Amino acid sequence: MQVVSLVLHGLSVSFKYLMFAMHKLRQRKVMIVDTVAS
Repeated sequence: MQVVSLVLHGLSVSFKYLMFAMHKLRQRKVMIVDTVAS
């Protein structure tokens, strides 16, 4: 049972990190587009 909770915790943490990385990547892409457009 402890292993299951550990795996679930790891999944939620990695998912949060993935969402954070996607958000940062999207911001960077927008910045690049703005730089190219101007």
